[in-house]
Amino acid sequence: MGEVQIFGQGQQGSRFVYLLDASASMLEHGASRVAKAELQASLAPMSETQEFQVIFYNELDDEFIQS
Repeated sequence: MGEVQIFGQGQQGSRFVYLLDASASMLEHGASRVAKAELQASLAPMSETQEFQVIFYNELDDEFIQS
């Protein structure tokens, strides 16, 4: 286990899920660029035993069907 941080918040663990806003409003004032940089900085120190998933969301309500 190890610690990861994003936007100043740290957590201990071996599996992490990042939930990031991908709506059009994130393009304003460079918010999406800041989010990308934070994500990259958070992933960089992860060890090979840590796992992560990145989920982007926006205002669309799409149904996810797992097969």
